[in-house]
Amino acid sequence: MGIFDAYNLGMLRHAVLARCTLAALAVVVSNAQAQLDRLRTQLADENPRTRRQAVAAAARLGKRAEPLIPQLIALLADSDRGVSCDAVECCVDLGPAVEKPLRAALPNMLGTASVYAASICARLDIVLAADESRRLDSALVPALGAKDAAIRLAAAHGARAIAEPGDTLVVRLLAAIDDAAANVRGAADLSVHHIALRALPRMRAVLATGKVKGTPRLVRALAQLQGSPVFLARFCKDNDAATRLAAVVQLGRARWRARRQLPAIETALEDKDKEVRAAAVRAFGQVTGDREAFTATLAKAVRSKHAATRHAAYRCLADGCPMLPSFLPYIVPDLANEKLREAAIEALVRARHRAPALLRPLLASGPAAARAAAGLALARCRDANSDDIAHILALLDDKDGNVRATAMRAVAQLGRRARDAVPSLVQLLKRKKDSAAAADALATMGSSARRAVTPLIKLLKSKDPELRRAAATALGALSAKKAIPRLARMLKEPYTGAFAAQALGAFADKAKTSLPQLVAALRDKKGPHRDQVAWAMGLIAEALQWSTGWSATPVRAVRSVQAALRAAANSDAPGLVRRWAVNALVRATRKESAECVAALRVWAKDPDESVREQALESLAKFTVGRAATAKLLVTELAAGSPGVRAAALAGLRRLGEPWTRLALDTLQPLLADPDRSLHEAVARVIGGVRNDGTRILLQGLEHESAIVRRASLAGLADSRYVLAKDRIQMLLALVADADSGSRKRIAQLVTRSPGGVDALRGAATSEKVVLRRLAAQAAAMLSANHKSVLEALLTDEDELVRTRAEDGLRK
Repeated sequence: MGIFDAYNLGMLRHAVLARCTLAALAVVVSNAQAQLDRLRTQLADENPRTRRQAVAAAARLGKRAEPLIPQLIALLADSDRGVSCDAVECCVDLGPAVEKPLRAALPNMLGTASVYAASICARLDIVLAADESRRLDSALVPALGAKDAAIRLAAAHGARAIAEPGDTLVVRLLAAIDDAAANVRGAADLSVHHIALRALPRMRAVLATGKVKGTPRLVRALAQLQGSPVFLARFCKDNDAATRLAAVVQLGRARWRARRQLPAIETALEDKDKEVRAAAVRAFGQVTGDREAFTATLAKAVRSKHAATRHAAYRCLADGCPMLPSFLPYIVPDLANEKLREAAIEALVRARHRAPALLRPLLASGPAAARAAAGLALARCRDANSDDIAHILALLDDKDGNVRATAMRAVAQLGRRARDAVPSLVQLLKRKKDSAAAADALATMGSSARRAVTPLIKLLKSKDPELRRAAATALGALSAKKAIPRLARMLKEPYTGAFAAQALGAFADKAKTSLPQLVAALRDKKGPHRDQVAWAMGLIAEALQWSTGWSATPVRAVRSVQAALRAAANSDAPGLVRRWAVNALVRATRKESAECVAALRVWAKDPDESVREQALESLAKFTVGRAATAKLLVTELAAGSPGVRAAALAGLRRLGEPWTRLALDTLQPLLADPDRSLHEAVARVIGGVRNDGTRILLQGLEHESAIVRRASLAGLADSRYVLAKDRIQMLLALVADADSGSRKRIAQLVTRSPGGVDALRGAATSEKVVLRRLAAQAAAMLSANHKSVLEALLTDEDELVRTRAEDGLRK
C-alpha cells in the first residue's frame, strides 16, 4: 500500500470517529432534553410525593436544571410545605441564575410564597428595590408569628433581604431571637446583626419605644452588636429580673465601651434582686477606669446583708481595687462562711500587713474551718509568726477533711518555714483523701522533706492519676534522683506523662540519664505531651551546657538533644509541639550558633503562627546576624498578625539599641493601632530609644486618644527618663482623666523629677481629692527624707489618702 493510500485510510478513520462522536453527543443531548421534559411533567404532577422527588432530582442536576427555574419558583406557592421548602433549597443551590426570574415573579407572589422568595433573596445576597422591600416586609411580619417553624425560619432568613425594615418587622424579629426552635433563633440573630449594620438608628429607635419584650437570650444577642451598651442599658430597668441580670453582666463584659452607661449600672446597684445587685458591683468595677472612685461603691457592697453582693465586692478587691482598713472588720467574719471563704481570703491577701491583727484572734480560738481559713490568709499575707505556724500545724490533725486540706494549703504557702510539719505530712500521705494535698505541701519543703522521698516514690505506683501527678511534681521539686528511672517510664502515660516530663526538667543536668527516653518520647508521633517533653529536654540540655561550659564543644548528649529537637521542629507535628521544640532548641544552643539562626529565620516564615512567634522572639537571643534579625522583625511589625507583631516587639525590645532605632518609623504609627493589646508593648520599645524615642512618647502624652496617652505614660515610666520641671504640671493635668494604672505611672515619673517634691507638696494641699491621692501614692515611693508630705496627709478627710500615707510612713 502506497503512502497516499495510507493517508486516505487515516482520514477515513477520523471521519468515522467524528461521526460516531457527533452521534453520541446527539444521544446525550436528546437524553438530557428528555430528562428535563420528564422533570417538567413531574413538577406539575398532582401527587406531592412525585413533585418532591422531581425537585430532588433537579437539585442533583446542578446547573443543568436552570431551564426548570420558573417552575421551581412557582412551587414556592405549593400547597405542600415540604415541596416548597425543597424548592427553596434547590433555588439557593442554583445561585445567581435565579435572580432574574425571581424578580419577575415577585409582584405576583402572595403570602407564604413571598416569604420563601425573601428567604432565597437573603441567602443569595440579592439586593431588593424599595418597592420590593415594602411588599415583602408586610408578608414577613405575620410569617414570623406563624405556627409552622419552617415558615418562621424562612421569614427570619428573609428579613436580611429587606433594605429598610419597618418597626413592626424589627420588633417581631427581635422577639424571634427567643423562638422555641434553635434554627429560627440562629437565623433571627443573624438577621438582627445585618439590620444593625445597615440601620443602627432604626434599631435604637425601636428598642427605645419599649415594645420589645426583654429576655436573657435577647440581651446576649444584642451584646454582640456594634454599639451594644446603648441597647443593654435599656434592659437594666426591665421588669424581668433574669433580663436585668443578663443586661448588667453584658455591660460589665463590654468594659470601657460601656463607660457612658455607668448610670444604668449605678441604678442596678439598688436593684431589688440580690443577684442583680451583686452583678452590678462586679460590672461597675469592670467598666469604670477609675478604681479609686469605685471605693465608695465597694464600701456599701462590703457592708451588704446579702452574701452574693459581698462575694462580688471581694472579687473586685482581689482584682486590685483599693482595700481600705474599714473594710476588714466586715470581711474577716466571712471566713466562717463556706460560700464566701475563698473570695474573702483573696480579698484579705490584698490587705497584707493590716489583716494579721484581725486574723490572729480567729486563728487562736475560732471554729476549726474559720481557723484554717485564717491560717491560709495569714500564710498568703507572708506575715505568719511562730505562734501562727504552730496553730496551723495543729489543724493538720483535725477530724474534718476540709479543715486538713485548708491547713495543708497554708503549709504549702509557708514552705520551709513550716518544716516541722513534715512528719505529719508523711503520715497524711497514707490517707487516700489527703495524699495529693500532702504531696503538694511537701513539694515546697526543700531538703527538709528528704524523709518523704520513699513514700512519694511508692505513690507513683498508685492507680489514682491525681496521686501520681502530685507525687511526680513533689519528687521533681525535691530533686530526688532515686525517682528518675520511674519518672522516665511514666512519660507515655496519657495524664501524668506531662507532669513526669516537668519533674525531669526540674532535675536539670541530674536527669541526663533520662535523655534517651525523652528523645524516644519526642520522636513518637502518637505519644502524648510531646510539647512538655521538648521543654524538659531544653532545660536538661541547657543545664548540661552550663555544667560543661558554653565555650566548650557540646557533649554527645547535648548534640543528640539538639538533633532530635531540630527534627521535631521541621516535622509535621502539631504547632504546639513544634513551637516548644524551637523554644527548647534555643535553650540548648550557644548564642554564637549561626546554624540555629539560619534555622530560626526559616521557621519565622512557617505556616503555623505559634512557630513563627517563637522563632521571631528567639532570634534576638543570638549575637550572630543582628542587623538581618532587626530587619526581619521590622518587616513582621508592618505586615504580621497581632500575635506575630507582639513576638516581633518582644524580640526588638531584647535587641535594644541601636537596632530598635531602625524601627522607630514603623513603631510610631502602632501607638494608635486598632489592636489595643500592642500599645503598651510598642511604647516600651520606643522608650528604650534615647532622645528620639522619648520625644515620640512626650508627643503621645498630648494625643487626643486616651489609649495613646496611657501607652505613652507606660513607655516613659518603664524607661529611665527623668522629667523636666516644666513637664510636671502637664502630667498633673492628666490625673483627672487617667485610670489607676496611669496614675501610678504619673507618680513614678513625678518622683524622678528634680522638682517632684515641691510639686507633691502643692498637690497634697489641693482641693481635688484625686491630686491628694496621687501625692500620697508618689510620696510613699520617695525616700524617708520626704516624709513631711505623708505626715501632712495623715489627717486628710479621704480614707484612701490616709491609708496611703500610713503605708508610706510604715515603709
